[in-house]
Amino acid sequence: MLTGSVPGLMVDLANYVTKDLYTSMCTRYEGPFTGKLSIEFFKDASSRDPYWEYTVEIGGKLILSEPKAFSGKPGSTMRGRFDGAAIGYKVWEDALKLNPKLKTQLAFHKLIAPPPTIPLPPDEFGAVFNTAAHPLGFQVGVSAVRKGDQVIVNFDEAAIRDMSPKFNRALLIHVFIAGMIPAPNYQTLPMQDAHYILSRGMRKNALLKLSTKGKEQHLTGNFVRKEDTGDILLNWKVDVDICNPACTVSSIQRMSAWYDAGQAKRKQGKK
Repeated sequence: MLTGSVPGLMVDLANYVTKDLYTSMCTRYEGPFTGKLSIEFFKDASSRDPYWEYTVEIGGKLILSEPKAFSGKPGSTMRGRFDGAAIGYKVWEDALKLNPKLKTQLAFHKLIAPPPTIPLPPDEFGAVFNTAAHPLGFQVGVSAVRKGDQVIVNFDEAAIRDMSPKFNRALLIHVFIAGMIPAPNYQTLPMQDAHYILSRGMRKNALLKLSTKGKEQHLTGNFVRKEDTGDILLNWKVDVDICNPACTVSSIQRMSAWYDAGQAKRKQGKK
């Protein structure tokens, strides 16, 4: 029992020491975010008849930090990143609408898509390990500037690491009968990545509003956006709520809970 818990305990201890040193130098906002992109593809702009639709949902935590010497001052700069992964997909297609004559030759049809629900990886081993190990994990860097009771966020030009295109996609299989010979056809249906979902959903100069709830300072933002090109319809939704102290359960809190539990057992043993 104890042996099995040692690796996780050592990781939490390392995180505790690192974060304790980090928080002595920087003010850190940390908390959850969710993002969603839904896209419909139409045969043409006039008919608005869809032949392919998909939704990608992502989630995780956003971290923003600033040096304590400049904390809370207007114009102070912040750096941070979105650490997360895909958490669900919805995919539908009727691609043969683009060539209805092929339906008479269709013998087999299958759409292979990512799961509708995917749990987020645990953060015990840290964001770098999780995003490297998770095929649909990502890290998207941002910079920010304080302006009054708002923080203005802008995205880096590219993600630090993004969801693997080998997994962030669907596979469409058709088998047609041409004469007496089956003719299989494979099509990859790629989907947009996390950097696209977040940066296009929040846009440039995204505003997070500062508010105080008890002892916590919150930076929140809710972003809804729609884009219609005629033959493609896109809908974004991104929600952010980060706090100082952190909204999420951190390794420091887990370490504190472990210590408190040990102290309680010692007190019980002395009775």
